[in-house]
Amino acid sequence: IDILISRGHPEIPRPHKHSCTCNDCLTALDEEDHLISTFKTYDTYKAICNPVYINRLANDPILMVFYLADELIEMAEHKRALRSKYEELALNTETYAADLIALCRTSDEVRIILNEKEGSRLKGNFLFPRLILAVDYKQKLFVAQTNVQEVLEAAWVGDWYEWKTYTSLRRVFHAFGRMITLLCLYIFCIFLPKSTQAQFYSIPVNRMLSSVSSYLIFLCLLFLESHRDKKDQTRYDFQNNIKIKIFIFVYILSHILNSFRMITLLCLYIFCIFLPKSTQAQFYSIPVNRMLSSVSS
Repeated sequence: IDILISRGHPEIPRPHKHSCTCNDCLTALDEEDHLISTFKTYDTYKAICNPVYINRLANDPILMVFYLADELIEMAEHKRALRSKYEELALNTETYAADLIALCRTSDEVRIILNEKEGSRLKGNFLFPRLILAVDYKQKLFVAQTNVQEVLEAAWVGDWYEWKTYTSLRRVFHAFGRMITLLCLYIFCIFLPKSTQAQFYSIPVNRMLSSVSSYLIFLCLLFLESHRDKKDQTRYDFQNNIKIKIFIFVYILSHILNSFRMITLLCLYIFCIFLPKSTQAQFYSIPVNRMLSSVSS
């Protein structure tokens, strides 16, 4: 490949999409034999997906693999006669991305790759944008690769190393025990967000435990409210039950606001997909969009 490029041979042109209706594609459909055209497209993809070719021409081989695998799956859906061949080629291409990140020797090298923002449409300080992109492109082999999973588990647990040694039963007890101290933890994190304890309770696994505990408290309040109504069997006294209703109302309202925020972010993300790349930076520079992106992170 290096010899051919050094002699002035051009790069292999990427095949157009099957839905393309440009003049070249229409001319090829009229003049070329359909069978020859079909296998020509497959052979072109087979050459482009060669690992040596990808390494030689791509500045970001993993990102190029994501794009190629997505195109191959799309071609497999369109070219039913060559579906098995395209799926096999897509699998080999996906395997190459997993093999590339498997070459990393340290966690820092894996984090550098996973924190790469090239190709990602997400704005803001998101953790591991390349991993999010891999999930969007359904790169299961890349996501399930051992190095990726180890780094992901380390980010999930943080510096709470004892969590890995806990049994399932002990982890369940942690969720119930968090219900007792949940209010104190929230107050502590609000007024002392930079402290060591606040940082500890901000790691993903602790945030998950706090979320589960808050939901359990909500279910307990609903049970108490429902049980009291059935037990009295009298005319409902709103004044005597106002305290529990306030907690239930606050919990539901907070979830409604959070859902509204997530829907707004999703709408902005979908809207940004259809914008040119030159316009995306200007769009996200709007103060409201910057605020939403920072809150989401």
